[in-house]
Amino acid sequence: MNPAILTWLLASQTVVLLGGSTSPDGNDLIVSSGTTTVPVPDGGRLEFDHITIEQGATLRFEPNNRNDPVMLLAKNEVIINGTVSVDGENGQLNRGGKGGPGGFDGGGAGFGENGGSGHGPGGGHWLVGSNIATACSGANSSTVGNATPYGARTAFPLIGGSGGCGSSANYGGAGGGGAILIASEVGITLGSSGRVNARGGTVQVVGQGFGSGGTIRLVSRAVSLQQGAAVNALGLVGGGQGYIRIDSIVKSNFGGTFSPGLGSPGFSVGSNMVVEMPDPPMVQVAAVGGIPVPVPSADIVIPPGSATSQPVDIEFLNFTDCAEVAIRVVPASGAATTTDSGVVGTQSPITVVVTIPANIATAVEVYAKSVSCPG
Repeated sequence: MNPAILTWLLASQTVVLLGGSTSPDGNDLIVSSGTTTVPVPDGGRLEFDHITIEQGATLRFEPNNRNDPVMLLAKNEVIINGTVSVDGENGQLNRGGKGGPGGFDGGGAGFGENGGSGHGPGGGHWLVGSNIATACSGANSSTVGNATPYGARTAFPLIGGSGGCGSSANYGGAGGGGAILIASEVGITLGSSGRVNARGGTVQVVGQGFGSGGTIRLVSRAVSLQQGAAVNALGLVGGGQGYIRIDSIVKSNFGGTFSPGLGSPGFSVGSNMVVEMPDPPMVQVAAVGGIPVPVPSADIVIPPGSATSQPVDIEFLNFTDCAEVAIRVVPASGAATTTDSGVVGTQSPITVVVTIPANIATAVEVYAKSVSCPG
């Protein structure tokens, strides 16, 4: 049997958790007090035998260079009486707040000009003549200002929240909430003081954009929230809502609160025991203007006097159908622009021409949605 496949037997029903924990016995994660920050490894998988977060204690995560979401996996029970957090950072002096793991950063400060747009597929950007924070806050499951919602109610695949825009002063936008999967072969219990948070960051001055909420997915045979427990993936004040997904067989004790909650587009309950795609489709920028882009990519600068229309080479991995691709150009200050490819084949790289402003640090982000090929 594949060691990454754990099988549960529940009466006559067989439930398969693909990609479950393969941690050796005795490798426990216990956070008893204070704040513990765990680096996210490549791929995002953190595997333990038991996981316990005691009352008053907080577990946070340091994002890796690939910005992978967190996958917190346990062979036995997960008990949360404290806090597990992938919150986005508040907008900071002179820079955007960092997104939580799997989430996206806020835009840069404007220093007298319009601030930079937030990063991510739902990043907030300035409306001409607007100085209202909610007009440039990040979106995720809900529309906010001029930002576009994205993602899936199933939280599959896992993706975090987007950042808000920076202010025209010297504060950057708030970061989006991160993305976290918590999975147990036995059960997940949040006590009355238990919290799981993927909240967007907040602002410190007028004109900053709020980060959107991220994504939280809980997967186990039984998921239980005692009265007083809370699972929160909201954007604070003005940021867009994120996603909460509960996948379990036993659905008998949801005594806590979910934000977003029942009836919101960002909340859903199901019985999908598949933790991760074995070979997830991926898309990345390979080159801009014929110059290779490193992975993870850094901001690029087009020299003064250069053509602003530049080819962007895009590569696909593990796609079986066609795709719709959005290329988002995010300069350090001013509004982002998005160029859509239409339906394209994914068996070979494509090139899309976009406009990149000269003489300013600019991020080129690419996002793809799998669609059926025409005909």
